[in-house]
Amino acid sequence: MYIPSDLQERRKPLKVAGNPHGFYKLIDGKQIIIQFWEPDANTARLPYWYDARNNKLYKQHKVINHLTGVESYVWKPVINTFK
Repeated sequence: MYIPSDLQERRKPLKVAGNPHGFYKLIDGKQIIIQFWEPDANTARLPYWYDARNNKLYKQHKVINHLTGVESYVWKPVINTFK
């Protein structure tokens, strides 16, 4: 029979795990903007943004106006296949 003090002696010491939100940097992950409103696609610095209101991930896509030839960017949702 184990008593709590015996369990505490047998356990390994707890280690500091660090910030779990910064773990993506260790595996060469990229940061995603998390916002409640849609950022401007033409001036966004990162290619993804997460809509906290609707729980959706969006990716920045380049579109070209074929009449004028002007390039611009729009947000398109990333389809979630894990349902």
